[in-house]
Amino acid sequence: MSVEGQHTVKVEHRGGKGFLSRVIYALTRTFVYPTLRFWPLRGPMVVAYPLVDLFCRLIPRPRYVTIERISTPEVRGELMRPKQGVEGEGAVLYMHGGAFLFCGLASHRRIAARIAALTGMTVLSVDYRHLPKSPLADSLDDCVAAYRWLLAEGVGPIVLSGDSAGGHLSFATALRADLDGLPKPVGIAAISPWLDFDDTARLAHPNRSRDPFIPAKRLPALTALSLPGEVPIDPLRSPINGVLADLPPCLIQVAATEVLRSDAERMTERLAAAGVPVELQVWEGQVHAFPVLAGFMPQSTEAVAEVVAFTREMVARAAGQSAA
Repeated sequence: MSVEGQHTVKVEHRGGKGFLSRVIYALTRTFVYPTLRFWPLRGPMVVAYPLVDLFCRLIPRPRYVTIERISTPEVRGELMRPKQGVEGEGAVLYMHGGAFLFCGLASHRRIAARIAALTGMTVLSVDYRHLPKSPLADSLDDCVAAYRWLLAEGVGPIVLSGDSAGGHLSFATALRADLDGLPKPVGIAAISPWLDFDDTARLAHPNRSRDPFIPAKRLPALTALSLPGEVPIDPLRSPINGVLADLPPCLIQVAATEVLRSDAERMTERLAAAGVPVELQVWEGQVHAFPVLAGFMPQSTEAVAEVVAFTREMVARAAGQSAA
């Protein structure tokens, strides 16, 4: 698909329902969807949110990367480097998903490690503050601080990546870096990104009742938690409404039936209209943020391979331009 007078937009439909993806789809619809629909967002039950990442600490750590804990007054996270081969030029700043409410380093350690191993690059997975203790402003400040830290380390061209809320933070960090006069990243790879705090378009999309993972009607309540006391919500809080023309090339991956497909499609259109090269991959038969399951499910592994190929291409292109 192309937009007249602007860059070509690449839209691809990928995937297909394998056995494991069918199982994950069914389990998600049966257990995750009702839990997210009815679990209280306020009150004593919020103490359970950190348990998600605590439980994920039981997952064995990947042995194909070194993992260094970073803890400074401004930056917290895990720095990963591949053990095999020669570490290449470039770096990835990875921001985990979890609706700004849950998940963390442990839940997303394997996808970040996989990106490090397959790209041969340094990956910094950010342990940013989030709800219920901290609002969106703190989450974004932490990601921008991590981006500044990587720049100061001089690890080379940087690609921003993340899933769901982390996809939001990937775009928001790039936009904020531009406002702050920082060198811009060379690419953005966003997985199922939540990009708009206005739910009007999502609730009009057919996927509002097809998503097996996200209850669309709960998103306004999450917005209220993320931006407490802000009524009406400033449209510029949503990356989809930002000044997009100076953003680097983007890869967006989304599941075909998820409600955030609306965000992905509209962001693709706006990036193209702003002259930003963008590729949208719509994956059939998958659930929200499915690439996080890379190594377990074939389609997830394939999707991460696409992120890796995009990352390597963007870094190589930037290095070539610098050499010229």
